[in-house]
Amino acid sequence: MRAVTHSILAVRCCAHLTINPWIAGAQNDCSAFFGWAISVIKGFMNQLLTVYGLWRENKGFQGTGGVSRGNRRFQFEPAFRDSDTGIVYQSCHADGSPATCHLLEGLPSSLAVERDGIGRITAVKSSVVAGFVREGRFYTREEAAQAVADQSSKVRWLFRH
Repeated sequence: MRAVTHSILAVRCCAHLTINPWIAGAQNDCSAFFGWAISVIKGFMNQLLTVYGLWRENKGFQGTGGVSRGNRRFQFEPAFRDSDTGIVYQSCHADGSPATCHLLEGLPSSLAVERDGIGRITAVKSSVVAGFVREGRFYTREEAAQAVADQSSKVRWLFRH
């Protein structure tokens, strides 16, 4: 929550300006403060698993078995693991029904650190990792991507011979 406070201060600090420094690139007393506030916010957000963080992870693993679309046919189910406790949680909708992708809304309240205006979870503890479960084993995105690549190459080899 401290990062949110600093971003509000940054906006208040530059509220006296008639030109938005982000748009115009104006140099002023507040430009250093803006840079500092943004870095604090980014640092704070990178420590938590957020909805935006999940989106970034999906973009990074796009086209691989590190995303649900790329590994579903290999019986991977989206899940989360709390590294502090080792507990694995299946990705679910808020009503408890299984989700086909990573959703924060179905995680227990004990993992939530931020909610939006209507109470949906928007960030969870930094110890929570998105991944997948297959045959009772948790795979990180990297491990799932590698397992799918390995299995795909075996299938291609079988069809060639």
